[in-house]
Amino acid sequence: MAAGVGLLVSGSPTLFAAVRYAGAAYLVYLGARLILATPDAAAGPEPLAGADAAFTATIVVVDILVMWFFFAAAAKGFRRFTRSARGQRVMNRVFGSLFIAVALLLALVH
Repeated sequence: MAAGVGLLVSGSPTLFAAVRYAGAAYLVYLGARLILATPDAAAGPEPLAGADAAFTATIVVVDILVMWFFFAAAAKGFRRFTRSARGQRVMNRVFGSLFIAVALLLALVH
């Protein structure tokens, strides 16, 4: 089924552009949520609420295929940032900005 949807989207420039811009808008939304998030030093980083279905599937695929090895190696370095509210704010702003940068690339690069 996914191959059929991919063929449909790739065959229609208008539909492809709509999916691309919707994805870019979603990344901007996630980035802004991270940048504006209020850290809770006692509980650690808070997951984004309300984006369960597609967001969860994306996280699982990315974690398994790519990011698991990176975070396994970098976990000790990131632990010092997640222990304090200031560190959580810094990480949220960095990763939120990265989401927005990827959204801009997605929207503007042809």
